[in-house]
Amino acid sequence: MTRQDELDRRVIDNMRGLEFLVLDELHTYRGRQGADVAMLVRRVRQRTDDGRLLLCIGTSATMASGKEDAGRKAVSEVGTILFGSPVEPDDVITESLDRCTEWTGSTQAFAADLRSAVEDPDACAGDWKHDPLAVWIELNIGLEAGEKLTRARPRTLNDAARDLARDTGCSLASCEIALKHRLSAMSAHIDGNGSAFMAFKLHRFLSGAGHAHATIEPGELPPWHRILELQKSISLPSTWRKVPGSSETGPFSMARMMVTWRCSTPRSITSPPMQNWSLWALRQA
Repeated sequence: MTRQDELDRRVIDNMRGLEFLVLDELHTYRGRQGADVAMLVRRVRQRTDDGRLLLCIGTSATMASGKEDAGRKAVSEVGTILFGSPVEPDDVITESLDRCTEWTGSTQAFAADLRSAVEDPDACAGDWKHDPLAVWIELNIGLEAGEKLTRARPRTLNDAARDLARDTGCSLASCEIALKHRLSAMSAHIDGNGSAFMAFKLHRFLSGAGHAHATIEPGELPPWHRILELQKSISLPSTWRKVPGSSETGPFSMARMMVTWRCSTPRSITSPPMQNWSLWALRQA
C-alpha cells in the first residue's frame, strides 16, 4: 500500500472486494505498536472496500487465559479495537482438548501402581496410555479436568514433585527423578504421524539486568566521585554520603548511566579493558 509501482497498484486493485483478512499470531499489543497494527487494518479495509463487509480473523495460541468466559471477553475486546469492527465473545473459538491417557482400574490399584512407577520408572516403558505415572502427569501437570478440559497453569518441576511425593509417599528426590525420566521418555516417543505422545515445554525465565543510576557531577578525568544507586531518584537519598574528596554538595539528579571511555587513539575490539579508573559508592553506616 505504500509503494506506487505499477505491479503494486495492480495488487491493490485486485484486492477490491476482499472477503477475509487473516492476522496470524495475533497478540495483545500496547502503545505505538498496537496503534500501528490497528491503523494498518483500517487502511486495508478502506483500500479494499467495495460495499461488502470484510471479515477479519485472528489466530493466536497465547491471548486467551484464565476462565473461559473471561478469556473470550478479553479476546473479543482486543479484536474489536484492532479490527475496528464489533467482535462478540461468542465469536471467539477456543480449543477442544482430548485425553491421551486412561485408567480403567480401581483407585486403590492406581495408588499402588503409581508408587511402583515412581520407584521403577522403566517398569511401564512404552505403554504410556495406561501408565499410572503418565496418567498422573496429564491430570496434575498438563490438564485441568473440570466441566471442560483446559490447559493447566504452568508449574515448576519442584512443585509437581512435591505433589507427587504427597500422593505416593515417596521421597521428593525420587519423585523429581521419575518426573524427569517420564517427561523425557514420553516426549521422545514419536508416533506414525510424527507427533510425540505427550510433549512438554520447559521454560526458563531470566530476569532483566536492570539499570544503574548515578549522580551527575562535573569532572572529566578519573577517578570520578559519583554515587551509584539501583533505584531511580530525583535527589540523593539521605542515607547516602559522597566519597571523601568530592566538593559538590546539595541535591543531585539521578540519571540512567552507561560507563564509557573516550580515547585519543583508536582501540582494537580485542584490546583488554582499561583498569586505571574506578567508580565509588558508599552507604553511610
